[in-house]
Amino acid sequence: MAGLHRFCRVAAGGAHSLLVTERAEVLAWGSNSHGQVGNASVEDILFPTAVVESGRAQFVFAGRNSSMMIDVDGYLWAWGCNDDGMLGIGSGVAKQQVPARVETNGKRIRHAAGGWGHFLAVTEDGELLSWGHNEYGQLGDGTQQKRRTPTPTPLPGDVRATVVAAGSYHSLVLTETGEVLAAGFGYTKAGQQFLQVIRTGVTMVVSGTSHNLALTKTGTVLAWGANDHGQVGNGLLDFQPTPTAVERQQLIIAAGGCQSFCANEFYFVKAWGHGVVPVDDRSYDCPARYSVAEPTELFIPDGAFAIAAGDDHAVIVGSLGQVGCYGANMCGQVGNDSTVDMGRIMQVLPGGTVEILSAEARLAAAMKGPTEQYMLDNPAEESERRNSGVVLTLGPPAERPPQNVGEGGGVPIIMRQAAGVPISQDLVSHGPKTASE
Repeated sequence: MAGLHRFCRVAAGGAHSLLVTERAEVLAWGSNSHGQVGNASVEDILFPTAVVESGRAQFVFAGRNSSMMIDVDGYLWAWGCNDDGMLGIGSGVAKQQVPARVETNGKRIRHAAGGWGHFLAVTEDGELLSWGHNEYGQLGDGTQQKRRTPTPTPLPGDVRATVVAAGSYHSLVLTETGEVLAAGFGYTKAGQQFLQVIRTGVTMVVSGTSHNLALTKTGTVLAWGANDHGQVGNGLLDFQPTPTAVERQQLIIAAGGCQSFCANEFYFVKAWGHGVVPVDDRSYDCPARYSVAEPTELFIPDGAFAIAAGDDHAVIVGSLGQVGCYGANMCGQVGNDSTVDMGRIMQVLPGGTVEILSAEARLAAAMKGPTEQYMLDNPAEESERRNSGVVLTLGPPAERPPQNVGEGGGVPIIMRQAAGVPISQDLVSHGPKTASE
């Protein structure tokens, strides 16, 4: 599980934030309209607050209005929006305000993800479980039938899953061979289970609302999907149907809403898409009004060990275990006891809050990634995969994912070259293209 350490100790939902402290306790803050903070209330929380009975936490994950935790024994817990019983804990309450155990058929869980109203989990033996809403086939079971309990979902060729990611209405599954499969809006139609997006060579996947990032074993960042705010990072605003390389020599990736992030072994962070922090320490009143269409280095003095991205905010774990946040803050998701949007990173928790791996362990864990860690646990399969490179599957997704047209009308897009040099004298375009354009 070492390869997941940097990816799963911090999480961000639509407008709430989660992290696991070095004492294995979950802290949460931000929007709490559905109980997703987990403090037995539904009032927004403006500063980090302990989640009820979360003292044995290992990893955390967030859906838009929901939260999940895997404890040290591999059990899955969930809280937040439970409309129609979609959390998998029963339909007794619509707003689950404290963690509740999710029954996973007696299987221990190694990874999980949540979307708008659907959820995914990977068991310790590589089985995929899915549940929740399924109107676009996002559960990957070939139907559009919603499921209220975690249900085993076979993968093509009976391969085993290692990591999952969830957008609003789509799902990604990373398999033991480095293959990336997709299901749901923009990928599969009725009767179809999964579409192969990348054939091999990937070690991590993450999803924003309607776009995705994949990290290869050589450190290349691939991006595809909705791109109305430049979240793919290829310098354009057009929908990108197939994975395209946007950065190299990176160790971690993160995505949320319409924003994307990556960081290398030296903790240097780049970001692109909607709501990107300026490249220096100047502060803007409303950072979510700015977008960058290519990877741009962020001003983070101590660098980043881990990153989580929400709709319009981000949580940064620094190289000393300190925690900082920035971005939209109407629900207190920045965690600085305020509801004023923050254009630069505000430290909300001191150094040592989050456990940081040693330099040697950090590099080794990040380089091998979750899929590589799985292979080390299953050495018989490693020789077959060792020399395989990244192979993209030809052909676009079955349907264009939603572009969130109307949410960001008139948002300036700052177009930059790779070195951060403006590509036009105006610097700012006239806003994102709409589907009709």
